[in-house]
Amino acid sequence: MYSWDRDAPHAYNGAMYCGECADKARADIAKNELLQMEAAHYHGQDWENIADTETVESLTRQWLEETGSSEDWPQAPVPFAEHLCNVPSHCGDCGELLDVQLTDEGRQYVAGRIAEHIADKRRGSAELLALWAAEFDIELTEVLNAAERE
Repeated sequence: MYSWDRDAPHAYNGAMYCGECADKARADIAKNELLQMEAAHYHGQDWENIADTETVESLTRQWLEETGSSEDWPQAPVPFAEHLCNVPSHCGDCGELLDVQLTDEGRQYVAGRIAEHIADKRRGSAELLALWAAEFDIELTEVLNAAERE
């Protein structure tokens, strides 16, 4: 059975999710009766003869983990071992800042948004920019360099 890094960002249906929200989505998906029927068939079992709800949901989870794409089932982005991003990423459900590392371009993006916030009389959310600056260790010199570029 496929296992994932619970703290890694999870791709699902065109967005990124934290582990907790991805788990909630998995639980909801596994309760879908049409998917349960397909999963039972995939495992060579008759859906109507499986009396145990937990077994049906487990079969559904296993089937989707083995055959599903990120459009069907939340997937941890295994190919992105370092979770490198060009911009900060937030959970598509709860909005939590996801555990990603920024590329150099991503660091410049954050520094640029902070510089823009200062120059444009508080454009953007100060709380969000402060969170990004703290999370990604953005230095004042990066912000000043970004301000010079703009």
